[in-house]
Amino acid sequence: MEWFASKGAIVCFPIGHSPDWDFIAERGGRLLRVQVKTCISFHKRRWGVTLCTRGGNQSWNGLVQTL
Repeated sequence: MEWFASKGAIVCFPIGHSPDWDFIAERGGRLLRVQVKTCISFHKRRWGVTLCTRGGNQSWNGLVQTL
């Protein structure tokens, strides 16, 4: 949010329970829906993240699909 605001964007928050996005940034007439994720891995001056599926239900077969 701070980064978007520093670039001149207007930042808005949703009202209600479990929205599909964490905040909206508006800049130059364009709306950007932002979903925030967090990580704790910091290596060589960069935050490291892994995007993959890990099941989430009882029918999971144990395979991980890296995106």
